[in-house]
Amino acid sequence: MTKSYIYTLVNRLGHLYLIALFTLAYIFANFYFLFSWHNFLGVLFLIGICFRIFWGFFGTKYSRFKDFEYRGILAYFLFYFKERKNFVSHNPASSFAIILMLFLGILVSLSGILAYGSEQGGGIFANLYFHYSLFDFKTLHKFSVNCLLAVILVHILGALLDKFYHKNDTLNSIISGYKITKYKQEVHLNALQKCICVIYLFLLSLLIWYLFYPKNILLGFKFEPSAFYEKNAFELYKKECGSCHFEYPPFLLNLSSWEELMKNLENHYGTDASLDEEDFEQILTFLKQNNAENFDTKFKKSLKETLNEISNSKQKNSNTISITQCDFYKKAHQNLDPQLFQKKSIKKENCISCHKDAASGIFQRENLSIKP
Repeated sequence: MTKSYIYTLVNRLGHLYLIALFTLAYIFANFYFLFSWHNFLGVLFLIGICFRIFWGFFGTKYSRFKDFEYRGILAYFLFYFKERKNFVSHNPASSFAIILMLFLGILVSLSGILAYGSEQGGGIFANLYFHYSLFDFKTLHKFSVNCLLAVILVHILGALLDKFYHKNDTLNSIISGYKITKYKQEVHLNALQKCICVIYLFLLSLLIWYLFYPKNILLGFKFEPSAFYEKNAFELYKKECGSCHFEYPPFLLNLSSWEELMKNLENHYGTDASLDEEDFEQILTFLKQNNAENFDTKFKKSLKETLNEISNSKQKNSNTISITQCDFYKKAHQNLDPQLFQKKSIKKENCISCHKDAASGIFQRENLSIKP
């Protein structure tokens, strides 16, 4: 038996890179003010996964997929606790686990980018925000993340059993690069592989620099719903309604709710907000053209669900509702301290006091101006 260099520094750092990014991105997803970092790390995770797949074809021996041990997977599990068998590189279980993790890693990253577009109107798929019923990318993202996490935990358990039960040095080799083998086997980078690594690091550095640019196409907030509005009507709406409070995006409510609100402008929440007939008709037409029923957003879906609940409870007219009654509002604010809304600068109806992008109707998690 001899000591052989099996895993190069590229393999070991790449392994650590993916572990660190997935772990941090998973943690950051649960904090509003770290969510932009969650997205940032998610893109870098995708690039790392792509490089590992590329390395699986052009990398060093034992890194390539063709060098994995796929045969005997059933026998490996059947006799796992009965016999000890040492593999130079990946055993059958870890070989299949790596392939599965790479597939799930791609699914996690792509579904995350798609969900970011459909849920928050950001990134390269920002237009999906107004095609929300197309597919539930958020659910797919969560499902794929949990699947990947489950495979990772099983993979870690297998590595620990291999080390402490079978007394193999596979786990040590991932750290040091060296493994005890029957005969001397040395793995080194050739000229082409070194060039690939240099080019990858250069492109990765450029990508990281580019991602910090606010208007980058991968993560930047570049979608403006106002592009859908007729300019003169929108300006009038902002002038008249925005003179007392911020202008609510018309696609937050259905037409019946807007019509009911417009009927009572003489007593608009204790204020006389009456309009002359021409302005009234122009703003009403604007609301008819741009209400929730004419935009395929998550608000339209939530409105329907909320109105159905109200209708079933027989509490009130199921055709009208206020923004703070909607399920999307309640779910987004259910864990906040009620005392937060007692502050003069923060009211339930004053979305822009917390959401810097409220006027756009996007409500990105990372655009909160206060800490929940």
